[in-house]
Amino acid sequence: AGAPTRFVLDARCVRQCIAAADFSTERVVRAIATIGITVVELGADWRSESALLWRLFCVIELFATVKAGGRLLLGGAAFEDPKQVQELLQVATSKERSAEVMDSRDEEKTRCRFPDEAKEIRAYIEGTVGYVKLDRQVLSAIAGGCMDRVLGQMEAGGRRDEAAGMMHGLAAM
Repeated sequence: AGAPTRFVLDARCVRQCIAAADFSTERVVRAIATIGITVVELGADWRSESALLWRLFCVIELFATVKAGGRLLLGGAAFEDPKQVQELLQVATSKERSAEVMDSRDEEKTRCRFPDEAKEIRAYIEGTVGYVKLDRQVLSAIAGGCMDRVLGQMEAGGRRDEAAGMMHGLAAM
């Protein structure tokens, strides 16, 4: 209370273009960590090829927030449908199916607007945390946000065993 609220629009503040002389993945990660909160707009269908988790720059933004201990605020049309949220949660917490949601190593699925940008971001991932750990950390945070949305609904619907299974999957990540 009393502190000013600041909003950062990455399209203006974080220049997502390798042509910018000051672009650096490390610099972007530090800037996002400083902000501390990232809004995750998953859109109407988290499976579509244009979905946020298939865009490498967005993935690095999410990772930077998680790495800094920040908050991911989940939103979008997909979160208006409890069934989609439950399915996303099930897939994200499954070792066998998690690549359906996000697989940052897959260059065909997870792309960038500019090839040079993709090269720099991939070099950062490979030189720091690695793809598997990055995906697990981001998916764990996404799943945590999904749990916030569906756990009450599942318990009210008498589906405690299913909810417990999802929590186990989340813990296993």
